[in-house]
Amino acid sequence: MVINSEGLHIEGNSLIVNTEDSAEGDSKTLRNDLAFGTGVTTTMGNASLNTRVINTVVEVTQAFSAGAEVEVGISGDTAGICDAAYVDLQTVGTYQVSSNYLFSSATDTDVLMTYAANGATAGAATVTVTFA
Repeated sequence: MVINSEGLHIEGNSLIVNTEDSAEGDSKTLRNDLAFGTGVTTTMGNASLNTRVINTVVEVTQAFSAGAEVEVGISGDTAGICDAAYVDLQTVGTYQVSSNYLFSSATDTDVLMTYAANGATAGAATVTVTFA
């Protein structure tokens, strides 16, 4: 391990920007798979006080049949982070939703993925929420 004159940690030819421990406090990414048989509400993880959502990405890898919908939020505001109107689960593609959602609770808050099948019998996607 080498620390250069600017205080940066260098190993071999690699610059280490952060470690698992430092990344945990600075940023976080939650990721969950979504399929047509997924339950109505899935707890993706949690966020701490003053954590801000940077973006939400929904990658639809297999189009959902019927009128399936997904949204991301918290208890009492299930679409607060990502409203279903911004994601077309019936079309394969990547949907990115920028959000400025700020967690203001003094305790950790569960981040919820809420799914409405609306008769869907097929479909697959991955939902990713990134925080700062």
